[in-house]
Amino acid sequence: MSIKLVVFDFDGTLVDTRKIFLGIVKKNVEKHGFKLDKKFVKDFGNVPLKKAMEFISKDNETLSSIIDDIAKDFIEHAKDVHPCKNLKNLKNLTQEKIILSNSVSDFIEIALEKLNIDFFSEVHGADTFDTKFDELKKIIKRKKLNVDEVIYVGDRPVDIKLARKVGCRVVVVSNSSSWSTKKDLLENGPNFIIGDLKELKTIISKL
Repeated sequence: MSIKLVVFDFDGTLVDTRKIFLGIVKKNVEKHGFKLDKKFVKDFGNVPLKKAMEFISKDNETLSSIIDDIAKDFIEHAKDVHPCKNLKNLKNLTQEKIILSNSVSDFIEIALEKLNIDFFSEVHGADTFDTKFDELKKIIKRKKLNVDEVIYVGDRPVDIKLARKVGCRVVVVSNSSSWSTKKDLLENGPNFIIGDLKELKTIISKL
């Protein structure tokens, strides 16, 4: 069964953002008198920011203030992100392409506009869903597709686990922009691993 829909993670898969994001989070957390722990840094990006920040404080008002400051900085720096290698080659894919990300929609839209990228039909940011799993299931159902007609593209073990749970195949990107090491990715058994986005077309053409 041929692939009809390609669903992309955003950070580390399409754009290089980890250094920018961690710097912004660290600055705002410390401004409020807290510190990041090693687990947060390691797991950063695996879940929406609000959930990831719950370890900081039990006080909802304090937590909301920190998250609001971080979100404002994210939007301000959206124009500073750099594309992953050969991002624009994805325009050559004939399949529908959408983004499903734990970044907020405004950040993604601003970054795409700055990079002059206009070939994604939909953007699903963390502000529009509860979990990636539920949202991906909804997308597949709404488009009346079989999971065999969908492929997910990410850069972390959590992306592999998501695709496996949903039932679709997964391609992971491993290069200098990725948020995980190649070793960690391989240990989680992706269907395919690539170092360059232009390789995706060849993989999809063989499915």
